[in-house]
Amino acid sequence: MIPRRLLQRLRPLICPLDPLLAHMPSAARVLDIGCGTGALLLHAVAQGRVREGLGTDVSGPALEIACETWQSMAGRFPSTHLRFERMDSLGSLPGKWEIVMMIDVIHHVPPSLQEAFLRAAFRLVAPGGRMIYKDVCLRPWWKRAMNRLHDLVMARQWISEVPLDQVRRWAAEEGLRVMAEEHYGRLWYGHELLVLAQEAEGSVSVADL
Repeated sequence: MIPRRLLQRLRPLICPLDPLLAHMPSAARVLDIGCGTGALLLHAVAQGRVREGLGTDVSGPALEIACETWQSMAGRFPSTHLRFERMDSLGSLPGKWEIVMMIDVIHHVPPSLQEAFLRAAFRLVAPGGRMIYKDVCLRPWWKRAMNRLHDLVMARQWISEVPLDQVRRWAAEEGLRVMAEEHYGRLWYGHELLVLAQEAEGSVSVADL
């Protein structure tokens, strides 16, 4: 098994972080669901994208690494408040957030729970805020196969992806609209990205006109 600290360093080679950060404003209040060892959230802090952040995950050992890494760099970012906590359920998370990130998480959630999990995440986006959602690709078939092989080896799990069309439908039903959609790859891995926006309070949608 590859050590978690090494995986933290290698993750940007598999999952580029800059395409995700490109959709984040500066100095935002950010929730990272399924943050793992904190690679994305810590990179966002270093790029000035986070004024307050919470990273959650089900893995205690991964969160320990995230906390240790943040402690080593926190002195350089005195105006940033960042914490990492073990997540029992999305319903226990506090408040709403300007940015909610869910990166390579949903395919690890049992299929029977995926809809409820995503809807709960959508409801954590504050009015006027965004959700940055990325998961492994379904096409082309050979990249999907490589993604599945990766998780079978690394996580010992046969993953269950959710088609983007389904994610869009659930998001729309929770009041979010698609701002951007991107498909990109790195090495033999494929990625599907959606940026979803929650309408600001008092805004008027086309359907209301």
